[in-house]
Amino acid sequence: MHNRKSQLLIISLVLFAGMLFAVSISAREPMASTTPSLKEVALTFDDGPYGTSTQAVLDILQKEDIHATFFLIGRNVEKYSSLTKEEVNDGELIGNHTYDHPKNLPLMTLAHIRSEISKTDTAISSSTGIHTKFFRPPYGRITNRVRGELHKEGYTIVMWNTDPRDWDYKGAPSDAIVNRILSHLKDRMVIDLHDGRDTHVGYPRDNLIKALPILIDKLKADGYTFVTVDKLKGNFIQ
Repeated sequence: MHNRKSQLLIISLVLFAGMLFAVSISAREPMASTTPSLKEVALTFDDGPYGTSTQAVLDILQKEDIHATFFLIGRNVEKYSSLTKEEVNDGELIGNHTYDHPKNLPLMTLAHIRSEISKTDTAISSSTGIHTKFFRPPYGRITNRVRGELHKEGYTIVMWNTDPRDWDYKGAPSDAIVNRILSHLKDRMVIDLHDGRDTHVGYPRDNLIKALPILIDKLKADGYTFVTVDKLKGNFIQ
């Protein structure tokens, strides 16, 4: 009887030691995460507001129940003040994209740069009551000198990491816009789209309008969450 109790005691101690060893190993070797990485996309639209094309984009966003970010040209804001208000009322984020979309902002004098920024801010605030602190440089052209001036004025500079070149109407049909984006998917994307075309008048945006709902549906199906740029972090936010 005594031997049987001793045997049971030994077996219990061996099992207990095995459990402690297993716990120790699991503590040192973290389990592989089963949580999928968060996939976020910010749709951004440059060069508006732009009349019917901007209205079509807003209608699509509302139908899809998502929000986007619009970088506005001051001259166009003055022309389409009501659309600028609608963007804000719909819950979209708006940013400054200069007053008349200069081809090379870094080559301008600081006085001219300040004028491009402040005139756009005045146009936006007159239409919406908002002083936006997000800025996108035309053509993505920026230097430390321009960056320093913008930061001094309290602006966050927003670039992008996906560019389907949708502004090129002849070179970017709607299916090409969708395919160019879907072939370069990332967990965090800032997509550079255009509801206008700088200060051109009547430039066709049909390719974007046709591509947008298809793109949104495909990104949703792939598990992306749609956000505005103020919700993102990455080297495209400066």
